[in-house]
Amino acid sequence: RKSISIQTSPNRPFLMIKHMIRNHGTEPIHLAPCAITMLRPNSIALLPQQIGLVDKDGFLPNRNLSLWSYSRWDDPRLELGQDLIQVKSDSSKRALKLGYFNVLGWLGYVFEDVFFLKRFGVRRDEAYPDNGCNAEVSSTDRMIELESLGALVDLKPQEELVHTETWELYKTNDIPRELMGGKNLVDVLK
Repeated sequence: RKSISIQTSPNRPFLMIKHMIRNHGTEPIHLAPCAITMLRPNSIALLPQQIGLVDKDGFLPNRNLSLWSYSRWDDPRLELGQDLIQVKSDSSKRALKLGYFNVLGWLGYVFEDVFFLKRFGVRRDEAYPDNGCNAEVSSTDRMIELESLGALVDLKPQEELVHTETWELYKTNDIPRELMGGKNLVDVLK
């Protein structure tokens, strides 16, 4: 059984969303919690990228991407940037989906002059589904979808797990600069 609790903030545009999953069966269930947020089309999803070394000599990769079979590297809605990957939602009816291990623990969404920020916890020492993805984005002509995923677990009978997200809203001019590497969002989207 899945249930959701929502906690609001009295003084700022902030929500805490708790996705709770309880195994009411008699056998363990192997799963990863996922929280899908479907948003309006004609918009842009922002996927922050890890920058820098993960080992002292720089020999190890510092990021990876998973693409679904219907996705294409040359899709014009996909823009691979050094700091951010941008995924656009436009009139294209072809689906696009990609995922990755997001060490920064946030995904962004821009629609007109509004910025939606979805934050989630990151556990580097756990296994994740879909080739190690804890963040995924889908785009079609009807929506753009931001998904955070928890680690894979064997949920025993009568056990519960909780996957927590926070949602924040900003005007695009008021986005915390540390999210954009100290830059203004307008400059990032150019």
